[in-house]
Amino acid sequence: PLLCSPQVVDAVTSAQTPASLEAILEFLDFKDASTSTLQERFLYACGFASHPSEMLLKSLTDKFKGDIANEEIRETLVIVMGALIRKLCDREGCKLPAVVEAKRLLLSRLEKAKKDDNVRMYLLALKNALLPEAIPLLLKYAESEEGPISNVAATALQRYDPSLLTKEVRK
Repeated sequence: PLLCSPQVVDAVTSAQTPASLEAILEFLDFKDASTSTLQERFLYACGFASHPSEMLLKSLTDKFKGDIANEEIRETLVIVMGALIRKLCDREGCKLPAVVEAKRLLLSRLEKAKKDDNVRMYLLALKNALLPEAIPLLLKYAESEEGPISNVAATALQRYDPSLLTKEVRK
């Protein structure tokens, strides 16, 4: 691939236009671990985007469903998806198709996860997303005997409005 500086990745990503998103996604090959530094830079810039678009979340969801060479990049991608879900929901976007799909994907993958690393990754994403529908799963993991896993779930639950937790615990 062409040589590209991290600053160029930052600039293109922060432009937050459909064209800039398309260009950077075309440039960054997530199947190639050698560009993981730039991929990480891109993902962090997405996570800090002030007004993320539905297209951005959909693009990241599509990338997540594909091959990703670097496991750390995969984890960062999922965690950023959680942050974007929350930002879009905060702007009345919870019912957007890309948000609905990303929420469903995170919740279903967590339920199916076998390896602790994967469970932790999805819990961290849900911690960012702050989805009320995730509370039952978070409670399940918080009450588990797995130290690090239950700790992540418990800290995620601490970010929720206590009134939501009370309703869920009563069920």
